Amino acid sequence: MKKKEWKFVYDEEVCDTLGSNFMGIITDGKRFLFFQALPDEDLNDERCYIYSSMMSMFSRDSEELSYPWTKENDELLLKALNSLDEDSDRYCGENSIFHEFFI
Repeated sequence: MKKKEWKFVYDEEVCDTLGSNFMGIITDGKRFLFFQALPDEDLNDERCYIYSSMMSMFSRDSEELSYPWTKENDELLLKALNSLDEDSDRYCGENSIFHEFFI
């Protein structure tokens, strides 16, 4: 059986006081992460925030990772997740794979 790959499977644009931002889901079909991309404080660049639960996303605390929202960084995120063994729990938490791929 082929290993399932992580991918962005859903996103939705949400209009708010900052203009618009995106929220969505990243999954390998078994495990899930949630993301929110929104403008930084200066409204110049966008950052992507990765969360292990929807509740953390809505309260905007305890993100697993944040990074400048670019196609290259999204690809790096997926590369990190797809480097994990299928049963690995390192897709979130203090021991997550993100600490090896992102500074």
